[in-house]
Amino acid sequence: MSLQSIRSTFSVTNIPANICLIVLIFVSSSSQLLAQDKSRPEIGISLGGVTENMVEQGEPMRVALQLRLDDSYGLGGAVVLAPAAGTWVDAIVVELVDAQGSATGLKAQAYGQPDAPVAILDARRSAGGLWRFTSESTRTLAPGIYAIQARLAISAAAGPNSWIGEVISEDIPLEVVALSDLPERRSQRALALAHDAILDNRLEEAATILDALLVDQRSNVAAWTVRAVASERAGNILGALQCVSEGQRHYAALQMDEPNTELHGIMDRLLAALTASNTPAEVVAPLDHWSWPPKELLSAPISIEPPPEIAGPVQAMPASEPSSVPTSPVEGATVIPVTDTVEADYLTDPRGQWASAASASSEYGTNRYNALQATGAPNVATYSDNPNAWCHSGASRPDEWLEVGFPQPVHATELRVRQSYTPGTLAKVEIFAADGRSQVLWEGNDPNVYPAKQITWFVLRFPSTAFPVHRVKLTLDMSAVSGWKQIDAVQLVGDTR
Repeated sequence: MSLQSIRSTFSVTNIPANICLIVLIFVSSSSQLLAQDKSRPEIGISLGGVTENMVEQGEPMRVALQLRLDDSYGLGGAVVLAPAAGTWVDAIVVELVDAQGSATGLKAQAYGQPDAPVAILDARRSAGGLWRFTSESTRTLAPGIYAIQARLAISAAAGPNSWIGEVISEDIPLEVVALSDLPERRSQRALALAHDAILDNRLEEAATILDALLVDQRSNVAAWTVRAVASERAGNILGALQCVSEGQRHYAALQMDEPNTELHGIMDRLLAALTASNTPAEVVAPLDHWSWPPKELLSAPISIEPPPEIAGPVQAMPASEPSSVPTSPVEGATVIPVTDTVEADYLTDPRGQWASAASASSEYGTNRYNALQATGAPNVATYSDNPNAWCHSGASRPDEWLEVGFPQPVHATELRVRQSYTPGTLAKVEIFAADGRSQVLWEGNDPNVYPAKQITWFVLRFPSTAFPVHRVKLTLDMSAVSGWKQIDAVQLVGDTR
């Protein structure tokens, strides 16, 4: 993990966006320059994960800091930060001051090391990173009013063109309070401790803290977001996707106008890792049991148990080369007549597992109607246009597709698709292994005549697949039936053998 110079925005290598929830304000209150015709640096700082500028005794804090060129006079050029000793990071002090502005002696530590000892600030480049106040350092703080400030000071430079001077940021006000059991305080405290544990790679500790918080605050979107990061860092992509799915569900319930960009960013990253053809086996099914979110916390518990703890190292299965999709479907694949489908049996089938990840060719909404609405057990009660199901965007495409992933790859024998609105458009079913192998299971026109205005199931039965199925792609023929097409849930049936 390293600090690095960047082009335009704050960045710390490999630190997820949710760890530094920041809006940077660039200010500088003093500067000593060798020459008045030179531009100067300015400092932007923000306190991450803190509500109403209030923290408790013993609560860790993260300060995001960025340096950029202050070109108020339009002089252009660049500022070179090259101290005679140490790096540009060593020239920065982030500290806590009291209400009178006097130093308390409490200073934050830079997280990681810079990629280079020199930082260059110009119209396209800035430099920044993360500083931390540990839980131990804040435990002895007396309750009261404080402020956080950052100072860049270079008194001797490594070269004649290097900047010399001092810049101090605007203070960030901070109130330190005693330990409290209020729900909002417990949430902030737990999230701060979990963030801190993740930064130190104490992932199991972070997961334990977050799971305890979610027991009491199951709809806490921030907790599900950070829980996803902990699972991802542990290598459990599917477990992380379950956390993202839960976070999306609870965020959708808030009916916010803006999408949750953090969850979407994590989802994109996880799906990219999941679909990579060279993804090792332990990324798909890691052995650390704690890296899975407890299934009792999930809105729709998965029927397949996460892998048990296994002692000793396990060698990853080498990834095989992806094969092309065969041109002909699997012999023996049969669409079950709709009159023979029984929803009550599907909901209690111990061999069935619901999709835990999803992506689509298009989505009618960012939070509602999105692909994630097709994950988990059914949650659309009646035949209707319902935001709790996936729906395409309405663009004039000849076909659309929905791709879903499952927590446990299995040798599958049956696929069940719950069509909650305008059924009868499924035209192709493809399956994929974790290593990229693929197969067309079925292709054609849905032979069923579905009853009017009823939720129905498309059920495909087929011989046991040659490889464990990890993902399923459903292609819809948009011209087959007019109207909006919606899918509420997808279930895969099979055995691990």
